Amino acid sequence: MKVDFLFTTWNCSECAMIKQKLNPDAMFNDDFAGKDGQALSVINAFSNTGTSAILKKFEFLDHVVSPAIYTHNNVMLFNLEDIISYLKEQGFLNVEEC
Repeated sequence: MKVDFLFTTWNCSECAMIKQKLNPDAMFNDDFAGKDGQALSVINAFSNTGTSAILKKFEFLDHVVSPAIYTHNNVMLFNLEDIISYLKEQGFLNVEEC
């Protein structure tokens, strides 16, 4: 199964903006799939330390901040505009919110 992992932190304003724009079906419907047939898994930490630990588990040792997305085709994005563009392209964002 292909999966995109979106990493967020609860106290991150950029993360809040992304989560506000997410298509609810993409977050809560297990049958919802992106353009390439992948699911979206949102991983939300409650502290910057938690975000750092999660990203290190995914072997992104030099990047310890969110938002970030690890795509199903092994690309890691940290830039907010890149993340929003990718999520929009894949159908994971509400178009009217963008």
